[in-house]
Amino acid sequence: MSAVERRPRNAQAELPEARLRTLIEQAPLAMHVFARDGTSLLVNKAWDELWDLEEGESSEGENVFEDEQVRAAGLLPHVREAVEGETVETPPLLYEPRRTGRGGQPRWMRAFCYPVKGEDGETREVSLIIEDVTERKNLEDSLAHRALHDGLTGLPNRALLTDRLVHALSRVGRENGSESGETVGVLFLDLDNFKHVNDSLGHGAGDGLLVEVAARLTSCVGPGHTVARLGGDEFVILLEGLENEELAQEVAGRIARELRPPFSLDGREVFVTASVGVAIGKVGKGGQEDPQNLLRSADVAMYTAKERGKDRHVVFETSMDGRSERRLTLEAGLRYALEREELGVLYQPVVRLADGRDAGAEALVRWRHPQRGVVPPAAFIPLAEETGLIIGIGEQVLREACARAREWRDLLKGGGTPTVWVNLSARQFHEPGLPELVESVLEEAGLDPGSLGLEITEGVAMDESGFGAGRTTATLRNLKELGVRLAVDDFGTGYSSLSYLKRLPLDVLKIDRSFVSGLEKNTEDRAIVSAVATLARDMELEVVAEGVETEEQLHILRELGCSLAQGYYFAKPLPATEVSARLEGGLASATGP
Repeated sequence: MSAVERRPRNAQAELPEARLRTLIEQAPLAMHVFARDGTSLLVNKAWDELWDLEEGESSEGENVFEDEQVRAAGLLPHVREAVEGETVETPPLLYEPRRTGRGGQPRWMRAFCYPVKGEDGETREVSLIIEDVTERKNLEDSLAHRALHDGLTGLPNRALLTDRLVHALSRVGRENGSESGETVGVLFLDLDNFKHVNDSLGHGAGDGLLVEVAARLTSCVGPGHTVARLGGDEFVILLEGLENEELAQEVAGRIARELRPPFSLDGREVFVTASVGVAIGKVGKGGQEDPQNLLRSADVAMYTAKERGKDRHVVFETSMDGRSERRLTLEAGLRYALEREELGVLYQPVVRLADGRDAGAEALVRWRHPQRGVVPPAAFIPLAEETGLIIGIGEQVLREACARAREWRDLLKGGGTPTVWVNLSARQFHEPGLPELVESVLEEAGLDPGSLGLEITEGVAMDESGFGAGRTTATLRNLKELGVRLAVDDFGTGYSSLSYLKRLPLDVLKIDRSFVSGLEKNTEDRAIVSAVATLARDMELEVVAEGVETEEQLHILRELGCSLAQGYYFAKPLPATEVSARLEGGLASATGP
């Protein structure tokens, strides 16, 4: 006979019950077994720990229906369901200890209620099992929040903004149903020259700036409105329940004022402006407005604000749609132009006025579009600057110009080397590693650095605010150390500080064509050109007058002391082969500027 068979009959009956009790008591989940009337039959240690019961306290013996913790956790309705014979699995329920007068942190619980039925089908007892899912719930909430919010600023992202915009337009439609009543305003905001901050101070400082901008934008709107970040330096403000369209423009003005004070980044003051596009969503006879169209309209208006000079807001008008489509088409074509080698370089001779011989040439990029023909630089250079395509275009022009200058040097066989001048846009100049790029291109071309001249505009030369204090001067000095020549283009059109100009390592000042064109009739223009020529002589700089078109202009420039000039009077921008022909014909100066 086995050991089990030798045991008394009652001992055999007690064995499963003892094992069950041990299993319940050692279970990691909180478990409470109670009778149909709520009387406690068995409670494990994890149950008491769940409710932060002190030493000596226990829920065993208490009626479940009178348990404050069970009530505070919202479990009573589910317990009653189980008593009635229903198996219950609850969603996460919030338990707050303070509601019971006890200590501890709020936690999320998930309950499982299993009724135990007799042979008659009636519930005899109920097993209540509780799992603490606080960590899981917090993780789920965190993931859900991250899916709908920007990780850097904590603002709503595009997905949440779109959802709120859909509901806002839907609500306007339900409440108004006509062309009158409240409206929805969308402000699309893009920081001006934000890339300069990243390039000069680093991406950490750029991120810090975005966080501070987010805080200031949030302070500009009241509750019920949404400030969202779409990515990069783009933000959108959703204004709901506007009584009129003017209120949206008032918020845009408030944003401009709020961004005006300097931001402190790593101990440096940085000034930031923004271009803002405003679009109004309103239900009309055609039904509810499409949310994506409204966002796109605000985006189009924002780009219009940039085109009009930045640091301003523009309200969307339907006439902007056509311009926006043309802009998108132009941008797409420009991206392909680099790959398809549609961008070419022409060269406008720079002439020495003393003898009329070529002293060099300015490299000018041209776009030969397969359908539109020659696209003027004014139509695509600003777009290239804004999109960053100017970096690739600028490098292509630099390489092409240096290669041509090397050919001209070989062509003259030691009889003088003309200088090739290449324009640097603001974005190129602020690009990290510019001196290293120039040095590399010179080495590849086998060109003497003195045969390359780099031009920057007066605005770039004088601006330190967006590039970091001292960085403009440092970059110019690094370029100068390579041996290249440096010029300030369009001189006289900006707000120059002459004392600051003296500190820059320059070789040439280029007088803007707007002053040259008025030399024959405008005494003020003549006085300006004379003053620039005198200033240049005092600073031991040469002067290039741009846009010379008549013999009289040439005569006046010689009288005023200008040494170099360029313009249609001498030659229009020419292909490299024609410049070579001019050089072979003896029009090149024996020494460059």
